[in-house]
Amino acid sequence: MNRSDWERRSSPGLLALMDELLTVLKSLDASVRLNFGPKQYVGLEKGGKPNNFVEFRPQMSNVVVGVRLTQSPQTDAELQKARLEFRYHTYHRHYLIALNRVGARRNADLIRKLFKAAYDESGG
Repeated sequence: MNRSDWERRSSPGLLALMDELLTVLKSLDASVRLNFGPKQYVGLEKGGKPNNFVEFRPQMSNVVVGVRLTQSPQTDAELQKARLEFRYHTYHRHYLIALNRVGARRNADLIRKLFKAAYDESGG
């Protein structure tokens, strides 16, 4: 799948949100790029290789962001306090967080913190 395939499945506005979130990721590592592979999600690549410490699943009304982190009561509490819809996927060891543009902007500091923690856990 490529970007236009995802725009048809979701919307150009939600892909623009994904681009905003990519900007946050690039502040951690400028070499990170979106990887529109033949998958059920849009992953990341770094140096031409997959590195999915964060992944995106654009839907019709939001983007479900997968943040690969070890689950912790502190992270759960922060997400609950932010009133973000989330769940933890134990098998894949990542938080799945539903974001729209308003939620992403309102919680920009928390999202950046989670992205940084996932980046650090992945070994950078």
